[in-house]
This record gives sequence, C-alpha cells and structure tokens, in this order.
Amino acid sequence: MDLSLIPYVEYVALENFVGPAAVRRGLDYADNGHVRNIKWDEGELHLQGRVSGSRGEVYTTSAFFEDEPKGAVII
Repeated sequence: MDLSLIPYVEYVALENFVGPAAVRRGLDYADNGHVRNIKWDEGELHLQGRVSGSRGEVYTTSAFFEDEPKGAVII
C-alpha cells in the first residue's frame, strides 16, 4: 500500500497507539488486495476504507485523527 495516501501520519505514533501487529495486519490486507478503496478527507482528518474480509464479506472501516500542534497527525 502506498503510505503516502495518508499524509502527515507518524507511523511510529500509529504503532504506539494500536500496536505494530495491527499496523502490519492492515498493511498486509492492502498488499494482498483486500482493500477495495480508501478515501482520505483532509478537512475531517478521516480515513475510510472498504475491505474484503477473510470470509468474503465486504465491510467499511474508519479511522479518525487529531491534528497535533507540531503539524503531525496521530490517532
């Protein structure tokens, strides 16, 4: 997955918040073609994706971020 699609995210902070295993699983899903599409809303700092689950179901997942004073965005 092209991580540049989510601007300003500090991946170390993301790993610290959700754990490296969760980040790796998400990236694996994307690398294996399970992420059908993603949408980044810059104004709302909202990431939404449609994902094909392991049992073939399609679901939508979201992450909301906060703007930090230094300009970095973290969960």
